[in-house]
Amino acid sequence: MAYANPAFATRHLGAEVGVAAIETKYATVAGFGKERLIDYRGALLMRFSASQSDHDIELDRGAGFDATQWSRLVIPAGHNLAGTTIEVYSGASSPAATLRGTFAGVGSGWLDLAFTAAADRYFRIEFTTAGTWELGELWITTRAETATGIVQGWRPPYRTPAERIEFPSREAVSLLATPRRRFLLEHRGLVEGSADELVYLGVIQTGVGKPFLFWEPSVGATPWIALLEQDGERTQDHPQPRTQVAYTYGLALREQLL
Repeated sequence: MAYANPAFATRHLGAEVGVAAIETKYATVAGFGKERLIDYRGALLMRFSASQSDHDIELDRGAGFDATQWSRLVIPAGHNLAGTTIEVYSGASSPAATLRGTFAGVGSGWLDLAFTAAADRYFRIEFTTAGTWELGELWITTRAETATGIVQGWRPPYRTPAERIEFPSREAVSLLATPRRRFLLEHRGLVEGSADELVYLGVIQTGVGKPFLFWEPSVGATPWIALLEQDGERTQDHPQPRTQVAYTYGLALREQLL
């Protein structure tokens, strides 16, 4: 695929408001409730208990919410939403009634859907096609793509978590998990306070262990859930810092298994 600049989404609206602030129009299956929409584990599915043509999920940001413009809906693969139509609404009151985006006949893989930005208190996702729908994660977020590109030499290898045991006659390897993507990048010349520098500062501030969405620098790439392997690095790289302060950011990411 052609090159594109990297992009990140570090906020997860559902996880921020908590399960008590999330409502579904119809009941879910016992043990497969709405808490599974915000646990960062797409393989654990929330399931509606019966087929309906107007299932919805609404999030309440609460009184005194910030003015963030939310504009992205991401649902990891593993859902059964293929063929349904998804509508995104927002509003000052519940149920949210201002239509922000319509996505007809969605596919079966990762859903990466951009809707009209809004800063309302309530956000509502409606599945308008009849079905007993299930999904493992519901990210309402904001996507930040850098305006400049990373240096050539970024590496997207795979890494397999494994434990090796050496015996006198052989070596045994125990696989602890399936192979996961790993991405190392370095972005130079980021002027202090610039939009691109703030993108990376936001990623670093998530800290080790908090998942976020990452779009690799390829046109049309689907996002994946990533973690920082270690604290991100920031080093001063301008030869005359009194003239202009600029930094190099370095990140080592690994895929969060679903």
